[in-house]
Amino acid sequence: MRLGFDSAALDAKRLTAFALGLSDLEIATREGEPVDEAGVQRVAGLLQRRLTGESVARIVGEREFYGLGFGLNAATLEPRPETEMLVDMAIAALPAGGRLLDLGTGTGAIAIAVLVNRADVTAVATDLSAEALGAARGNAGRHGVTERIAFLQGSWFEALTTSPPKGEVKTGSTSSSPIRPT
Repeated sequence: MRLGFDSAALDAKRLTAFALGLSDLEIATREGEPVDEAGVQRVAGLLQRRLTGESVARIVGEREFYGLGFGLNAATLEPRPETEMLVDMAIAALPAGGRLLDLGTGTGAIAIAVLVNRADVTAVATDLSAEALGAARGNAGRHGVTERIAFLQGSWFEALTTSPPKGEVKTGSTSSSPIRPT
């Protein structure tokens, strides 16, 4: 382990692929090919960011969770592998036609992973940050579940006082009636 990075070779490979716009297969099959100076500079810049401690996921703007790619932004945390257990539990526990509530959704990884794996389930996802909800909405679209998830902006349960159309973000609270299952 060098400089505290136990995955240095893998990190370098992923960042190089990202900087050069290559797939994992292309990196493996084209590793002996020369790279132009602009490509070298892009790779060097990304590797320097990694050496300062920035995560590979932050640098490339995406993290895999439950076998799905999730876009990140400055307002979201990286989905953690150990949280995948919650998705397993939700998939198993939700009744047919069930509804999931995801408080502090961030990237939307938990709710979206459940919806991808349970076509009969709908979800409500809340977050205080409009920027985080933007990332979650983009991730929902990417994974084809936008029509089954409502995004609400607000602090925890406070956001549940109104219900926007599915796939849209509702900010603030204009009604005292609680959200109702569809």
